[in-house]
Amino acid sequence: MSTVDLDGMLSDIEKEAEEYLASRDDGTLVIGLSVNGERHIRCLRSARAEHAPLPDAASVYEIGSVSKVFATTILAMLEDQGLIGLDDPISKHLPKQLRLPDEIGTITIRQLATHSSGFGSVGKQHQRFIDEELRGYGPQNDLDK
Repeated sequence: MSTVDLDGMLSDIEKEAEEYLASRDDGTLVIGLSVNGERHIRCLRSARAEHAPLPDAASVYEIGSVSKVFATTILAMLEDQGLIGLDDPISKHLPKQLRLPDEIGTITIRQLATHSSGFGSVGKQHQRFIDEELRGYGPQNDLDK
């Protein structure tokens, strides 16, 4: 991709993002593009934003279930290339020095991908953020203090 094509594409993406944010009161976006190993990041927020600070490249967003699409796409590619099997235990693909209890190490890739491993829906750290936000002093509410 030439520099001219990339500049035009980035400009078009940024314009669409700004149009999207124009109809939102407190919206923010971080758009990342990697081309030939070079990162291009655009950080935007809606013009009327009062509570949402301008994000940066280190901003963290909760992406929820969207990550499942990326993870399973990569999994399908790895399986197609013969690098991973759906019925492989997860311990097969983790560092050997990592000692997992049998009930965890024997969980299969398929069980992880189909959410039948027995793991909870959110991890302990994520649950802590949810609990703090529900009590009114999580990351979103700290902005007002």
